[in-house]
Amino acid sequence: MFCGFFIRFAWILSLVAVASSYFAEFFLKYDPCPLCLYQRYLMVGVLALLFPVWGNHSFFKNLATISSTMGMTISYDHSILQDTPYETIPSLIKQLPQSYEGFSVFLTLPVASLLSFSFILVAIVLSSIKER
Repeated sequence: MFCGFFIRFAWILSLVAVASSYFAEFFLKYDPCPLCLYQRYLMVGVLALLFPVWGNHSFFKNLATISSTMGMTISYDHSILQDTPYETIPSLIKQLPQSYEGFSVFLTLPVASLLSFSFILVAIVLSSIKER
């Protein structure tokens, strides 16, 4: 029963993350860059895989773990890229916005996404440990 708490926590966190990304896009008028969209698609995948009805099955948890790990990787790269001077970014990636807005000076949107994916991954791992 305790492992179900972690899955529900991860599902609610992914729901809040997806809702926040849509709120930032449609109400705050932030145009998402390609990396933001990749993170959103992975978070929607985690949201679907951890749906409370089937979120306790190990197959879905394994897929959600893979999606969370991929999302963490993209979020980490995105947060590192935002601190890179614009002149040194390869021309392929220059379509990303030059300035990133966030909730505060330290918590930008890519860092918030990185934290969300990290907490979801920890919750999935804890639920798997509690099952054994």
